[in-house]
Amino acid sequence: MKIHMLDSNEKYRAAKISITAFHVRSDEPEKQLRRWMCGDTEDWGAFTDDDVLMARAVNNSLSMKLYGSCVKCGGVGAVSTLPEYRGNGAVRAIFDKLLPHSYENGEVISALYPFSHSFYRRFGYETVCFANEYSFPPDVLSSYRFEGEAHQYSEEEPADVYSGLYESFTNGFNLALSRTEEMQKDHIGGNDIRDGKFTYLLSYGKRPAAYITFEDRQDSGKAVIRVRDYAWDGRDGFLAILGFLPRFSSDYGEIRIMLPRGIELHSLLQSPRAYDVVCRPRSGFMVRAVNVEKLLGLLPDRNGIDIAIAVSDDLIPQNNATWHITENNVTRTDKTPDVKMSIQSLSQIAVGAVSPEESMLRRDTEIISAKDMFCRLFSHRKLYISEDF
Repeated sequence: MKIHMLDSNEKYRAAKISITAFHVRSDEPEKQLRRWMCGDTEDWGAFTDDDVLMARAVNNSLSMKLYGSCVKCGGVGAVSTLPEYRGNGAVRAIFDKLLPHSYENGEVISALYPFSHSFYRRFGYETVCFANEYSFPPDVLSSYRFEGEAHQYSEEEPADVYSGLYESFTNGFNLALSRTEEMQKDHIGGNDIRDGKFTYLLSYGKRPAAYITFEDRQDSGKAVIRVRDYAWDGRDGFLAILGFLPRFSSDYGEIRIMLPRGIELHSLLQSPRAYDVVCRPRSGFMVRAVNVEKLLGLLPDRNGIDIAIAVSDDLIPQNNATWHITENNVTRTDKTPDVKMSIQSLSQIAVGAVSPEESMLRRDTEIISAKDMFCRLFSHRKLYISEDF
């Protein structure tokens, strides 16, 4: 088996693999193939000894917010294998090459949307429960009113106001991606009757307070507003969204919106019909530490810290060490570890996806000593994840 990054000609073959593996149907097959070619991103392929392309995985170069800093992140997607070659270790062979390359390329974190949590744990990824999806009839919000101005976005407009709201809103959240102008337009654009996608800017006078992007969908004969993107500036912006959505009560039977963990709608909603709101946790996201030293160095609560954590990582040997974490440094050490963690457990807690108390319930977190310091070093954080890749 041979593994390498694909050239432009090989990417066309790789796109066919993804379309076959994901059972994509299209009236414009060539156009669909071009969409799956993934442009200038890293596209990795696994070949037989006879040069048949069996499997591919794309690694998108992204910038992710962690503890107030922006770090290099790999967004893995389009992982697919032709059915006749499944079960032969092709994807494993790709990750064996992709992850060490990501380390050398400066990535701190890798992330993906898994079809199976257990499958990607083999490569060091771990689950992030990043949001709750709330479903409810629009008149649940009937007591809320938006008294400002609503403006529907047109693709001819610049996206700077929307970008500004997004950047302000996501400050303080871990795992939020920094958006380029193109990324922002992808989120709020596409307002078309055929797409059923609409974006509204909500303002008070000249002050933008929030925006909301939603899709018009049908589910079991019921018209549904599926909120795809949003940002708000403080309480006024949040209340603007709650006050704007009831305007669709006569047109839709249900609203679906995912809110980041840490913003619990049941705790905030003042409605006589609050019990009609259904909440479903979303766990379809996984993260992996690519550079443990850099990731641990981002932790902000290191005042007075002196702890040694042993990390086991089978795929990136530079991470497989005991790390001495102090107020000013993260270094390799020969000291006896105070804590032993798998790369999966470390990745999960280091991005703030779980609390220390939760992490200590895992089978692959072993507290030998310095429990209090472990609990001071790590903490539960607000998370925001909204990108597809």
